[in-house]
Amino acid sequence: MSAQYGSRSLNFWILPVAVRGISVRNSTEVGNHMLRRMADWPRKHKLVGDVRGRGLMVGVEIVKDQKTKEYAPEQRDRIIELAFERGLLFLGCGPSTIRIAPALVVNKDEADVA
Repeated sequence: MSAQYGSRSLNFWILPVAVRGISVRNSTEVGNHMLRRMADWPRKHKLVGDVRGRGLMVGVEIVKDQKTKEYAPEQRDRIIELAFERGLLFLGCGPSTIRIAPALVVNKDEADVA
């Protein structure tokens, strides 16, 4: 028996991932790789207050001031817009965070390019 999602079974959505051998391990490994590469962003970029995440879901908090952590929603929205113009899809999350959530099939090399 399979769970229903809309008019298709959940197995239909899981199958392509299972066939490609993508696992939670890939999500953890690539996500940790991304977080290591982005860990110094708060020191490099004055608008970045924090970088955090789990697996392939990464959040980059955009702030006006790193000490007060005052939210910067306008700057966050502009960053998302500029990324979209360059072919990247980022999502807003909360008042001032950018959510980066690549496809489950992404590998380290592809994550580095993006």
